[in-house]
Amino acid sequence: MSGSGFQRALAELLTAGAARVMLDERPGELAARFGLTPAELELLVAADRRQLDINVRSVTNKRLDMLARCLPATLSAAPHQHELLGDFVRRHPPVHVDGQQNHRRVLAEGTRFLDYLMTSGRQHMADLARYEVLRLELLYDPAATLAAEHAATVPDGSDLGAHVRLAEFDSDVVTQHNEWLRTDVLPQGISGKPVRIALAKVAGRNALACYRLGEQAYRVLRSGPPFPPEAETVLRFAGQERLLDGNRAG
Repeated sequence: MSGSGFQRALAELLTAGAARVMLDERPGELAARFGLTPAELELLVAADRRQLDINVRSVTNKRLDMLARCLPATLSAAPHQHELLGDFVRRHPPVHVDGQQNHRRVLAEGTRFLDYLMTSGRQHMADLARYEVLRLELLYDPAATLAAEHAATVPDGSDLGAHVRLAEFDSDVVTQHNEWLRTDVLPQGISGKPVRIALAKVAGRNALACYRLGEQAYRVLRSGPPFPPEAETVLRFAGQERLLDGNRAG
């Protein structure tokens, strides 16, 4: 068997999309598209359609659950946009990686939905989704956990630690997300000016600290060493907050 082609065909069949019609009406075209062997095509043609429908619903519900876990605030902004979620599920078949940890599957699904929002022109949702993906990625990054613990013991550093992410957004996603955490309702009408942040993993805790940065501080930390003399204030702040790692050159 071709293996990977069969798995891709099965994944598309589980989206209840065009592949289902192709299997019933043009099976030869389906085989050519995925490079299926005659034996693999025969297995798919013989599949119980009722059981296939049950599997489609099960896979779809699991994917929507993973999206809700990765992007809870983003999805709360569009609770009734069933067409949006349905279009995403149809256009992006599920991808399974053997041995993949559960939080990695959640993150992968959220990242794919973020890509979908950006390519479909839904920037107002994409900004908040990018912030939520960034938070989840940092929370579960083992390298970030180790770097946060190390930075807590380093009195003077020169490089931004691996436990820190810098990001810039077109709207005030930090206020949006904080209000959602506080009230479980995403506030409307918050856009404001672009925001620049440093998001850092907290040593010894499964938590994040978010720092708003001015344009100059953001550019300084983004550029990295060697730093100009006028960056001393920014570096002092970064050192106090344990954002830096490594040894600073005297």
